[in-house]
Amino acid sequence: MGPGQADVAEKCYHENFPWQITALCAGLTFSSYALGTVIFYLFYGLVAWGYLALCAVSLLISLRLRCTFCYYYGRRCASGLGTLSKLLFKKGDPDEFGRAKNVVPVAVLSFTVMLLPMGAAIAATALNFSWLVPVLFFLYIIVAIVPGFILRNSVFCKSCNQRELGCPACQAMHGEKMPG
Repeated sequence: MGPGQADVAEKCYHENFPWQITALCAGLTFSSYALGTVIFYLFYGLVAWGYLALCAVSLLISLRLRCTFCYYYGRRCASGLGTLSKLLFKKGDPDEFGRAKNVVPVAVLSFTVMLLPMGAAIAATALNFSWLVPVLFFLYIIVAIVPGFILRNSVFCKSCNQRELGCPACQAMHGEKMPG
C-alpha cells in the first residue's frame, strides 16, 4: 500500500447503509423498547403505556432535531430514521446538526428512555421480588446497553459519513473534538 492509501481504506463511508445494518439497529432499538415496556408492565401496567409514549416522543424529537440536519436525511442510515425523517419533516440546514439546541433535548430523552427501565427493574425487585424482573433486567442490558455501545462504535459510526462532517455522539464516544 502506498502513502495515503491507508487513509482512503479507513474512510469507507456508506451513501446508504446496507439494509442488514439498518435491520439490526432498528431491531435492537425496538426490542429494547419492548423489554422496557414489559419491565414497566410488571412494575405497574399503566406506567408501561407512559413509557411507550415516551419512546415515541423520543423518536419523533430525534427525527425532527437530529435527522432533518443529518447527511442521511432521505437516505437509509444505520437506524433507518433518515428515510422516515424525510416523510415527516422538511430538510434542515446541515450546519445545525451539532448545535446544542438540537443535541441536548435528544440526548436527554434518549438517555431517559434507555435508563428508566433499569431504574424500574431495580425498584420492582426491591418492592416485590420476582426472579422474572432480574432476568428481564439482564436481558435489557444485553439488548439495549451493550450492543448500543459496541455496535455503534465498531459498525454504525465507523461507516457513517456524518462522522466525517461532525457528529457530537460519535466524537464523544471516540474522544474526538468536533470539527470547526
